[in-house]
Amino acid sequence: MGAICGDTYLFLYPNVDAGFVEYIVLDSRTVIPMFKDGNYNIIDGYKVIKLLGKNEQEYIQKVTEYTKNATTTYYIKATGSQQDRFQLTENLHKYGIIPIVHIENIPMSDEYGGKSDLEDIIKLNKVYNEMAEDVKMIIDYYAQPITVITGGTVGQLKRGLNQIWSGLPSDASVFNLSLGEDLGASTEYLKLLKNAMHDLSGVPEEILSKVQHISNTSAAALSMMYQPIIQIADKKSVSYGEGIAELHRLTGIVYARSISDHPLFAKLPSSAKVPDNTNKFFDRIMALPVWKYNLPNDRQAMLMEIDIELRNKIASKREVMERLGKKNIPKILNEIASDTQEKVEELAKIASIEKAQEPNTPPTDA
Repeated sequence: MGAICGDTYLFLYPNVDAGFVEYIVLDSRTVIPMFKDGNYNIIDGYKVIKLLGKNEQEYIQKVTEYTKNATTTYYIKATGSQQDRFQLTENLHKYGIIPIVHIENIPMSDEYGGKSDLEDIIKLNKVYNEMAEDVKMIIDYYAQPITVITGGTVGQLKRGLNQIWSGLPSDASVFNLSLGEDLGASTEYLKLLKNAMHDLSGVPEEILSKVQHISNTSAAALSMMYQPIIQIADKKSVSYGEGIAELHRLTGIVYARSISDHPLFAKLPSSAKVPDNTNKFFDRIMALPVWKYNLPNDRQAMLMEIDIELRNKIASKREVMERLGKKNIPKILNEIASDTQEKVEELAKIASIEKAQEPNTPPTDA
């Protein structure tokens, strides 16, 4: 949704019966932010609009407004800033937050919303499709060209394979009408458009269509080949990382407010269960998303580099494990500490045994 529309809106719905919070991806085209006094940095809430079909009440839209304290639903018969509201209902909630998380696909400096991955290539893609259609029409014509007969009549002549025409006047001629067009320029122009779309989108052409001979290609060379798409992913990781962290924080608040008897929250400190303190408690909890790109790398060279960093004390074991993509890092660190302790105890035991087996030699007189 974010890659196509430029923005992602995630709605948090507390499913009390099932005991978990659902994340619902809203249609970005129907979500309208409500700003406070026109300030893009302060959001009062969001409007979610659902278009309606034919109905007896002649409603055209169903609007749901989500704010920090209430959820308001109503129907309208005409659009506009001062439209009449029908069947207006307001349900107060106790979250103290707007249960919607907004994530910008690629942040824009001059706009509230994000940028779509397709924005830069839409016009080029339109031209590409039009040119490809023209080339297709030319190819279709050559498959079934127009036949021209001069100095005679068609009569019983039939077109097709293995057909023999005879009885034509001596001065008659039959030929297929040829356009005489060279498709070389058209195909080269299509290639130019396609390369331009790859350059603007940051998606290397090699990863989509070209045959790759990478058997002898180094990891560094492959990383450079994929560098354009990595740069775009790095831009996205900022906004999506913030959105995921905010999603985790709001999930804790919705859980504590709606499903407080859940085992995950039954052991919360009593201070966090006070309505005024719940949000402050979860404000101190921060999720840190870690992004890992599955690019090829030279494992041996990486391990040698890590060994040098550890010996020079410029890296920690935890940071190194995160870089290597290890899972359950706390458990692994505990196991390493346990293995080290066992090794120390084993060496101490061997030393004591060797010392006990040494012969007792009497001291010699000087």
